[in-house]
Amino acid sequence: MSFWSSQTILLKNPHRNDSSESSENLIQPFYESRVKESSYALSVGDEVFITSASDDKFDKVQKIKTEDNMCFIPPGQFAYIMTNETVNIPSNCLAFISMKFKIKADGLINVSGFHVDPGYKGKLIFAVYNAGVREISIRKGKQIFLIWFAELDHYDSRPRDRDGIYEIDSDI
Repeated sequence: MSFWSSQTILLKNPHRNDSSESSENLIQPFYESRVKESSYALSVGDEVFITSASDDKFDKVQKIKTEDNMCFIPPGQFAYIMTNETVNIPSNCLAFISMKFKIKADGLINVSGFHVDPGYKGKLIFAVYNAGVREISIRKGKQIFLIWFAELDHYDSRPRDRDGIYEIDSDI
């Protein structure tokens, strides 16, 4: 298994620097400027579920549509944050995900999985916990997530065969 370089990530996204949808692209929308150090920076989408804001009910998912495109995760609270981008992981690839150090240093801890299955197509949802002492602001479009890709030695004969996630709901 070898990790993809920045050059390979660029090659796997033939429709660059636009937000048009293409089944060929690994990431949609894809922006060449977000490829750096063999990774791609994913951004915050428009749905966030915060436990304190919704009394632990999934029917009150926050849409980040305020004037400043912000929401806040209070200290000691759990949240789901959906990416803006849709990923299309080939069946000969496995992806690894994390958050950038700056947001981790503020106290936000990723408590979700750290990989994306071969064959997955959809948005990614990060389960996070605010272990800090201050509320953490989350802005729609902010690039706080990273994704790396690793080539498998063969095409996986049993890739993910379920639909991906496109919204935060009770089926997560």
